[in-house]
Order: sequence, then C-alpha cells, then structure tokens
Amino acid sequence: MRYWVCSLSEENWRVVQDKGVVGVSTLFSDRMLKVEPNDPLVIFVFKSKPSHQQKVSEVLVPGIYRAVSKPFESREDIGFKPVTYEKLPNVPLTLDYRVKIEPYRLKELDLFQVSRNWKIKEKERDKIKIPGALGMMEELPEDFFQSILSQFPMTEQLQSSGPQVQKCPSCGSSISASAIFCPSCGARAN
Repeated sequence: MRYWVCSLSEENWRVVQDKGVVGVSTLFSDRMLKVEPNDPLVIFVFKSKPSHQQKVSEVLVPGIYRAVSKPFESREDIGFKPVTYEKLPNVPLTLDYRVKIEPYRLKELDLFQVSRNWKIKEKERDKIKIPGALGMMEELPEDFFQSILSQFPMTEQLQSSGPQVQKCPSCGSSISASAIFCPSCGARAN
C-alpha cells in the first residue's frame, strides 16, 4: 500500500465531491499511475492560488479518501478547471489522469491544525514533499501518513452502509454528507 496527497483548487474540489473522481495533470501522471485500489489519498484544498507565501491556514484538509478503482486517463469534461504552474505559466494543463475515490475519514481541518501534530522521523523529513501546485500529487512516507490519519477519527457515518446525504443550507439540494461545498450553488455545506 502507498500513501498519497493531492492538491486541488476549491473549484476542482467541488467536482471531486460531485463525481467521486480525483484528477492530476500530465506532469504527475507517473505518480497517479502507481495508485492501487484501497490506497489512501489525503486531499489538500487551496483557498487561493498556491504560492511560496501561502499561509497554511489557507489550505483545507477535508479528509482522507480511498482509491476504489485503478487509475485511468480520460479527457471527458466532468468539470475540472485546467491548472497552470509557475514554471509553465502560459500552458493550461487538464486533469486527465484520474482515479475514483470514496470517503475514508472526514473532518475539515486547515493545514496548520494538521501540521502541528505531525510526528515524523528525522530521516524522513527530507523525503516529504507537500504539493505546492494545483493538480499535483505526491507520495507520503507511511509514518507521515499515520500522523495525519491519527487526526481524522473514524466516524459512525463512514462506518454505516449506504449513501449518506444532507441538505445544502443555501439552496436545499441533496448532497453527499461528506461534501464541504454544494456542487449546485457552491455554498459551504456544513
């Protein structure tokens, strides 16, 4: 089993919640193609465009998800917005390398809340790469992943079978209980 972290914009996070699919750009396809069913993926959602001055409180960690398919390439338009990178500012990249996911452990935290409790072996620190660009994916060392996992307790909601739904407080649409944003109107769901 491998452990992964994916970075997304708020717009693309809404697509992930609605479609149950996460995607990365071609630049990170080699990593995506290593994902196996049941591999956990930690999701980072950037509230604004990532930069070196990014405050960790501006990065949400809505939870940990689990891959439920093999990775695949698809150019089908499901709503993902193209991303750009500092090194390729004029080249929009689409998120065509994808994997289906399901919620594993959910609890909305910001990256500061998560990072202050990281317990990482000194020799592992240099191996940790936190995605600093949207549509990016990195592998995590197991002890780093376990440190993150410990902050996301298993909930009864995820242990029960069947789809869980809630009503959007803004528009009243039925949405996934794990949704942070309503895919219909974009309002915060909880």
